[in-house]
Amino acid sequence: MISMIKTVVFTLLAFLIQSTVSFTSAAEDAGITVETAPTKYRNIETIVEAVGTTKANRSVKIMAISEGIVRKITFIDSQFVNQNDVLLELDNEIERADLAESQAKLKEAQRSLERSKSLRKRDAVAVSMVDKLESEVEIARAERERAARRLQDRTIKAPFSGRIGFSDIEIGSHIKEDQTIALLDDLSTVKVEFFLPETLYAKIHIGTVILAEAAAFEKQTFKGKVEAIDTRVNADSRSFKVRAVIENEDGKLPAGMFLRLSLILEASDVLSIPEEAVIIDGAQNYVFAVNAEDTNPKSVKTSIKLGRRAFGWVEVLEGLDENQLVITRGIQKVKDGSLLNILNESSIKVTQ
Repeated sequence: MISMIKTVVFTLLAFLIQSTVSFTSAAEDAGITVETAPTKYRNIETIVEAVGTTKANRSVKIMAISEGIVRKITFIDSQFVNQNDVLLELDNEIERADLAESQAKLKEAQRSLERSKSLRKRDAVAVSMVDKLESEVEIARAERERAARRLQDRTIKAPFSGRIGFSDIEIGSHIKEDQTIALLDDLSTVKVEFFLPETLYAKIHIGTVILAEAAAFEKQTFKGKVEAIDTRVNADSRSFKVRAVIENEDGKLPAGMFLRLSLILEASDVLSIPEEAVIIDGAQNYVFAVNAEDTNPKSVKTSIKLGRRAFGWVEVLEGLDENQLVITRGIQKVKDGSLLNILNESSIKVTQ
C-alpha cells in the first residue's frame, strides 16, 4: 500500500515538473513583453537652469507725512487694496480750522480787490493800491492751497493697487512724521534677478522665455520672460545679471520666494528618444534596441551618447540611427539577445 502511494506521489511530481518546464519554455518562446518607440528627429530646445528670489513688481513703505493721532484705520493685514483707497486717517481738527481760516482770508482779499478796482475806475484809489491788493489775493490763495494740502496729508491713501503687509498701528496711536505704517506690494507680476555665465551672453535676449518652479507649489510652473540684461559682465565671477518678470495675476508668488528657473534658448531638430528608454550604468548610458532581422525580434544592448534633455525626451548624439526601435517599457526583464514580444507591434521597423 505504501509503495503504491509513493508511486502516485512520484508520478504527480514528475508531471508537475514537466508542466513547469513546458510552461517556462513556452513563455520563453513567446518572448518578453515590451513596448517600444522609434528614434525620431524632434524639435528640442536648449534649457539653461538658474536660481533666483522673487521681488514685487512695485513695493513701497506707507509712511506718515505729518505727525498726529490715528483716528481711523480702514485696512487689515494682508488685505488687497486699490489705488487711492483710504488706508488711515489722522486727527485733523486743526487742519480743518486752518483751511476754513485761509478760505475766509482769501474771500476778504478778493472783496477788497473788487472794491479797489471799482474805486479805481473813478480815480478814487492809486494804481499801486490795486496792485498791492492783487498780490494779497495771490498770497491768500497760496495759503489756502497749503492749508488744503496739510488737511489732505492727514488722510493716507494707497499709491497703487496691491497687497498691504502687517502693521502695528492701532486707533489712538501717536504717529511721528516719516514713520512706517505698513508695506504695500504690487504682486500682479513678480521680478526675479539671477546670474548666468558669460558664455551665454549672446544667447539671452529680451523676451527669452523663462519657466519657474517653487517648492511651495509642487507640479506647477510659472511662465515669464527676460525683461533686462546687464550691460556688464562681472570680471571676478565671469557672470552677468539678468532680470525676468513672471506673471502672477492670482498673487500666489510672494516677494522673497526662492525659485528654480529654466530658460528656454534656441531650438533645433535632433535625433531623440524617450528618457524612459535610457539605462544608466555608472558613467555609461545604454538602451535596448530591437533587432528584427530574424523572424522573431530580439534585444540588442546598445551604448549611446546623450545630449540635451527636454520635457521627457533626450538627444542621442551617438549610437543610434533614425527609425530604430528602442524598448521603453518592460526593460527590467530584458537582457542582451532576449526574445521579444512587442505590444505595439504595428510600429515595428527593422533595426540593423
